[in-house]
Amino acid sequence: MEEKKTKQEEASSIKLKQSKDEFLDKLGKDSISIALGKLSSNNFLKCLVDLAVINCNRVLEKKPDSADVYLTRARAYCILQEFDKAWDDVHKAKAMGIEVSAEFIEELKRVSGRQE
Repeated sequence: MEEKKTKQEEASSIKLKQSKDEFLDKLGKDSISIALGKLSSNNFLKCLVDLAVINCNRVLEKKPDSADVYLTRARAYCILQEFDKAWDDVHKAKAMGIEVSAEFIEELKRVSGRQE
């Protein structure tokens, strides 16, 4: 049985579709954009976030002291619901002197069910 979407889920879906449409407009209507356009909004977001993680990993291989990259990857892991990895990266970023916003920490606590 299909569940009804909450207003927040509907708003997120609309925002994501708008982001996808803007992204495709910037790419133009070549074969890549057509292929991306066939992805559902959720798959599109997952692909983008997976790419962000891959890019962060590449940077960290060359510059393992890039605290801001750990924080970026933590945000990506949070979106992917890989909360243990997100917390690990938050701790690494903090240990390197990056100030992590209270809003992000509170959201990560809420969605992960952990206190840190």
